[in-house]
Amino acid sequence: MKLIYRFTLVILLSSGLVACGENETASISAPTTVSNPESAANVPGDASQKTTDALLSQFGVDDRESSLALVKSEGKALKFLNETLRNDKEIVLAAVSQDADALEYASDDLKKDKEVVMTAINNYGSALRYADDVFKQDKQVLLASLKTGYWQNLKLAADNLKKDKDFILEAAKIEPYAFKVADTALYADNDFFLAMVAQDGLAIEQASESQKNNKDIMLAAVTQNGAALAYASTTLKKDKEVVLAAAKQTGELALIFADPSLRKDKDIIAAAKGM
Repeated sequence: MKLIYRFTLVILLSSGLVACGENETASISAPTTVSNPESAANVPGDASQKTTDALLSQFGVDDRESSLALVKSEGKALKFLNETLRNDKEIVLAAVSQDADALEYASDDLKKDKEVVMTAINNYGSALRYADDVFKQDKQVLLASLKTGYWQNLKLAADNLKKDKDFILEAAKIEPYAFKVADTALYADNDFFLAMVAQDGLAIEQASESQKNNKDIMLAAVTQNGAALAYASTTLKKDKEVVLAAAKQTGELALIFADPSLRKDKDIIAAAKGM
């Protein structure tokens, strides 16, 4: 009954179903039954801090056994535990396993613990924003966070990683947005730029003049997006292989950007109409 009572307390705190005024003392009656406290604990929302403090002063969750059981059901209940329990690695691991963003309420020491951080981000990458800044320079952590679909973490990456060709290319295999945060100094590297336009053909707009005249780069660009032909050098707009690849991808639009000498080419016209 004691544990169920504490489950109910945190459910009420989390859902905002209990409120008290600035000068009021919150009170709560123990429930008679709770049929399924674990499912009930998923009720969303947060009560005011004043309500939380008032209730916890009377019914605070402060023993380890109850707290561990609680965070296994509702990770963000970690917020309501005392400082000692929020610095308990087993409790915090259980909390972030249930809800990655519970990392926000872990102690500063545990926000520096790689096992805790990796557990959280393997659950969902959004938790990285609550981790110690040292992990924003950690390739393993950042790449793991991308695998959960949380591409926004690329914005948090340290500047030195945004200049790291190998890291950006590896990250782009998981999340193409990595090219968007890459340091522009990397664009001068033809291998890097080739990989970039293979993901986003129109990125060719940012190429140097020599890259716009690089057939391998331009073929990769127009194969991904035929409209990239608009940025090709005069020489490559006359190159049948390049124009044909663009026509296959984007149809008759490619004819607008092709050199006039190829606009009546039977193979190119057939490719454009077959699109």
